[in-house]
Amino acid sequence: FGKDAWTTFDTDVPVTVGGAKLEPGSYYVALQRVPGTGADEKARVDSYALVFLDPSVVRKKRLDAFQADETEGGVIAPLTEGPPAEKAMPKLGIAMSTNKEKKNEMTLMIGIGPKRFTTPIVAQL
Repeated sequence: FGKDAWTTFDTDVPVTVGGAKLEPGSYYVALQRVPGTGADEKARVDSYALVFLDPSVVRKKRLDAFQADETEGGVIAPLTEGPPAEKAMPKLGIAMSTNKEKKNEMTLMIGIGPKRFTTPIVAQL
């Protein structure tokens, strides 16, 4: 997310990612940190989201993945942050697990450093 090449997400069916609806197609994906708000700086908690971008718009602006913060718009899917991992991941890890009873429901898992995130994906079959 935001290094070297764009992370891509491709779907042939409509899906909902973290409550955000995506139509079939290909997307560039960025990881966005949303700074916490509030008067007490120590109590502020950042949140994170995935931003699904239209590649044709990004290409028109000639933006590389390391320039993800210069993009605008996109479909925003919130992530749920889990407890920090005991051992930090040296590299970004992305995995997807399927609900064995409901094959159209999945969980996307992302790990980077000590942070762990998840978000549900539901395919509209």
